[in-house]
Formats: sequence, structure tokens, C-alpha cells
Amino acid sequence: MNDPHFLEPFEDGFSRRTVWGALFVAAVMTPGSLYLGLVAGQTLGAAAEWVTLILFTEVARRSLIRLKRQEVFILFYVASALSATAFGHLALSGGPFAATIW
Repeated sequence: MNDPHFLEPFEDGFSRRTVWGALFVAAVMTPGSLYLGLVAGQTLGAAAEWVTLILFTEVARRSLIRLKRQEVFILFYVASALSATAFGHLALSGGPFAATIW
């Protein structure tokens, strides 16, 4: 138990940066995923998650702000939750709006 990861104190990952990331996914990635699903029958899938992560880490790096590991974790799972939802045998893109649009 001398691993330094176990000795780190708890840090909250929910911050303004993660809220901005969730708004980015809701305003840009979800409509893009819906459009791609309606036009081509494909989903963005993991691309939406990784584009969001890479974009926000690079913008933070250029702004001389360091994202915490917890913030990256929250961003990843918010992006994955909003970008794709599976309904039984259907893999629909669009997150919570997929059933309404399809």
C-alpha cells in the first residue's frame, strides 16, 4: 500500500471546465452524431469522446491550465453518456434524444 496513487487525497473532478465540456458535447457533438446517424446510418461512437478529450486538454495546455485527472475522467464519461445510447438491438446515436428523433 505504499503506492503514491493510494496516498493522494480525494479531489473533486466536477468543475467549471467539466461543465463547459458537457455543454460542448451537448451543443456540438450530439447534433453532429444525430446528423451522421440520420444521413449515413453511422454513429460517432468513441470518436466523440476522444475528440472532446483531446480538444479540451489541448486548449487547457495552450491556456497554461492543467486539467486534473479527475476532470479528464468526468469529461470522458460525460462525453460517452451524451454521444451514444443503445436501445436493445438498436444502436442509436444521439444520447437521450435518440428515441425521439428516430
